Amino acid sequence: MLKKQYHLTKKKDFNRLFKAAETKYYGKLIGVRVVTNGLNYNRFGFIVSRRYCRLATERNLIKRRLASIVKENLCKMVKGYDIVIVVIAPYSLLKFDDLQQELIKAWKKLKLIV
Repeated sequence: MLKKQYHLTKKKDFNRLFKAAETKYYGKLIGVRVVTNGLNYNRFGFIVSRRYCRLATERNLIKRRLASIVKENLCKMVKGYDIVIVVIAPYSLLKFDDLQQELIKAWKKLKLIV
């Protein structure tokens, strides 16, 4: 799991991301929104709607998978951003490898990964 300092937890932070996101990416499986945070580290938030995953255990599994991908690539990322990852595909399509490829593709397009 990610350390607590890397988590977005407050509703005001999520609202700021959805109102004033500087850059956005939407693919087949996920969407990514980014805004600067003025800190020397990144913070991440994960949104998995009940619309796509009915069971809480499935939603939590997807969030853990996303956190694992983030943790693996944290050292390669540019610092100073708040990043929200929104799942926009049904649970049956969300395999770990596909999630990883799409997330890295999104970060490269947004110039967040070196």
